[in-house]
Amino acid sequence: MDEAEEFDGPRRGHRFTMHLPVRFRSAGDAEWRVGTTENVSRSGVMIRAGSAPAPDAQVELLILLPPSGVEMRGCLLGHGRVVRSEEAGFAVTVARYRLKPLQA
Repeated sequence: MDEAEEFDGPRRGHRFTMHLPVRFRSAGDAEWRVGTTENVSRSGVMIRAGSAPAPDAQVELLILLPPSGVEMRGCLLGHGRVVRSEEAGFAVTVARYRLKPLQA
């Protein structure tokens, strides 16, 4: 896996460039939307997508993680809040998450 690491001061800490498939939806919405992570840090994620939730919206995330070990895949299920929107994407601070293995 090709990872680049950046440091952006005390606000976000280390960010890792990772392009992973992500599904997201505003809290209470039934429909999931799709995007790709741009970078990930210990406190959040930047997502590139065709549309973004409203600023300050509570969101649910499902990020498909790359395989580790012998073809074991997993996903990150998270809850957070949109903290920044840009033309090409949006940033979410992740308040809580859990990792879940996926069956082959």
